[in-house]
Amino acid sequence: MELGKNIAKYRKERNLTQARLADMLGVSFQAVSKWENGNSMPDILLLPKLAAVLNVSCDILIGHYPAVFSSPYDELYQSPEYYWGTQPTTLSMKVLSFYPPMSSPSLLDIGCREGQNVLFFGRNGYRATGVDVSEAGIKKAQLLAENWHVRAEFICASIENYLPRHNFDIVFCDDMLHLLPPDSRLQLLKECKKFTQPGGIHVMNVPVEKPFLTYKYGIQKAYPWHSGELFTIYYDWEILEGGETGKMPMGHGGEERIYNYLVARKREGKGI
Repeated sequence: MELGKNIAKYRKERNLTQARLADMLGVSFQAVSKWENGNSMPDILLLPKLAAVLNVSCDILIGHYPAVFSSPYDELYQSPEYYWGTQPTTLSMKVLSFYPPMSSPSLLDIGCREGQNVLFFGRNGYRATGVDVSEAGIKKAQLLAENWHVRAEFICASIENYLPRHNFDIVFCDDMLHLLPPDSRLQLLKECKKFTQPGGIHVMNVPVEKPFLTYKYGIQKAYPWHSGELFTIYYDWEILEGGETGKMPMGHGGEERIYNYLVARKREGKGI
């Protein structure tokens, strides 16, 4: 099923119809449809050509996310100390307020760093999954989970390539989306909206540009958001709470930034 979902995902990203992909591979469009629906599998000898056409590796196409990614924070994460700390961030409290864990809801933390929010959610009864590009950060999160006896899943993958195995009730992202180029982050949020259960929520924030502030984003290239830009992506969802706030970025040092934040709910039977 994961292979089929990946074929559909990357086919659509390349703006290919099932018929066009079938022509490029020399198969019938019914075969492509069966792959995507999980009713059959492509021949193993066809996988390299299929991956090349879809512009991804065979590993990623079949759902294996090898830890070959690198992060500017990898070196900082080598320290036994936790660069981002181990306490949950203020934004994580919004999840408890708007989607309490009575039914053990599933939660995805995009860009989980060293795991402090994922572990907070896990300790409070959420079925939490954290994804981050840094293998060093993921290993520290796993170590902390073991020491605290917290059940949580951690995946080392580029969030731009990661495709969940199931839908989530909650998608959480704290101070990470400005690290993706505009086209990539828009595509990411569209995908996140699709695999969110009806009635589920998104809780996230992004630093926004202000003419009176000059930001220094540290060791990683950043692409700040415009005020209100985040809200336009959720035009078809119910905005439960949102606004503008100033805060110090996580980590060591840095000046105060201005953020847009939102809590949005997917409408039952509506929206993507």
